[in-house]
Amino acid sequence: MNLSAATAVPGAADFLRAAKERGATIFYISNRTTAQVGPTLRNLQTLGLPDADSAHLLFSTGVSSKEARRKQVQAQYKVIMLLGDNLADFTTAFEKGEIANRFAATDAARNDWGSRFIVLPNASYGDWESALWGHRRGLTPQQKLAYMVALLRGFR
Repeated sequence: MNLSAATAVPGAADFLRAAKERGATIFYISNRTTAQVGPTLRNLQTLGLPDADSAHLLFSTGVSSKEARRKQVQAQYKVIMLLGDNLADFTTAFEKGEIANRFAATDAARNDWGSRFIVLPNASYGDWESALWGHRRGLTPQQKLAYMVALLRGFR
């Protein structure tokens, strides 16, 4: 879809502008396709986000892992913080991992959460969702729902 209509997460634009004012360079690493650069760039510029230009947008060229793109930035800049809505935005430890391994990787990175790794939650979709059914492909919506329901835990 080539819309330029996304809104900013509350506080995100102010945070990015404040970081820019303090000398940070902002990069936008996304798994959107390169065909979506134009609409995304227009959207970022409309929102008044810093470094909203093609040099600071690193989009997918067919590889979902963001590691190569993170390393591309790290080759020229000291990366002090990563922001994302998906655990795989931070490290390869979360790519296609089973739930137990993802929990272990989350615990292992405990000192990074809230300081170097900032999560902007997206409860609508993400790799977290497919981890619930073991990243199996071809499941029906009913099968996916069954996996999700089986993993629900109530608290009293």
